[in-house]
Amino acid sequence: MTAERELDAVDAPTTGRSGGSLWRRIDRADLVRTLFVAVCAVVVALGLTWPWPAVPVVAVVGLVVGCWPIAAEAFEDARHRRMSMELSVHAHRDRRRGCDR
Repeated sequence: MTAERELDAVDAPTTGRSGGSLWRRIDRADLVRTLFVAVCAVVVALGLTWPWPAVPVVAVVGLVVGCWPIAAEAFEDARHRRMSMELSVHAHRDRRRGCDR
């Protein structure tokens, strides 16, 4: 989600308890991606590990689709030398693994 859309979602007025504005504030691409990752998780939890049990492609595809926006934003922030939450999380994860030699 871009910064403009995030600000629009935060600043959007609410319409009370009807929940009408909540559905307008949800980014459809994020919703579809989240549902896709959830379906991948359920498929793997049910034991459908196609084509190999050691490397379930469904799980790998779900991880790539789910993490792509975060990884892409962290890459852009690193390229432009900006610190963001995404880049900070990736840097922290790498330090915990001992990758900051």
